[in-house]
Amino acid sequence: MGTLLVGAPGSVRDALTIGLESVEIVPISLGEDPGPKLRAAADRLDFIDGMVLVALPEEDSSEAVESGWVLTSRCTHWFATRLAGTDRTGRIVHVIVDPPTQATESTNHAVRKAGLLSLASASAREFGPIGIRINSLVVSDPTDLARSPLRRAYMPQELAGAAAFLLGEESSYMTGAVVRLDGGSGAGVAGY
Repeated sequence: MGTLLVGAPGSVRDALTIGLESVEIVPISLGEDPGPKLRAAADRLDFIDGMVLVALPEEDSSEAVESGWVLTSRCTHWFATRLAGTDRTGRIVHVIVDPPTQATESTNHAVRKAGLLSLASASAREFGPIGIRINSLVVSDPTDLARSPLRRAYMPQELAGAAAFLLGEESSYMTGAVVRLDGGSGAGVAGY
């Protein structure tokens, strides 16, 4: 299995490299056309059947939210187009990072998260018939221990393990699902 790991550098993207095999990291910025970098990265692997998208943006503005949706959508469609018409199946994991406690009231954050979860769900329905599974992995900000009933951050191998599960055969009947790796911070919160 070859996996593209797409997103800006940071602790979440870096943690995902642990435990994922044949990973090609693709750093992409907002406003950038992802096609050329994705093609170049895919060419370095024998084949690709997985993509992990660390959802952008982390900045809190309506322009950044819209750019993040567009970028995530373009990467998802690029992957689906690459596998369409082949006999191979594919897996995409959208990783969405919850902000620290003080940012949870942000309208832009709520819109961003809802939009990315809806994009993953709609894409799962659209691309499921051609053998592509798309799931979301919502993770807490690793610096925000106040909201977690477990009072600790996730370990890098826990994050990588959750992504590996969603990329693997053990989850072959899952698509459009939302998996939370948040130490319980989302427990009992509507819309999560």
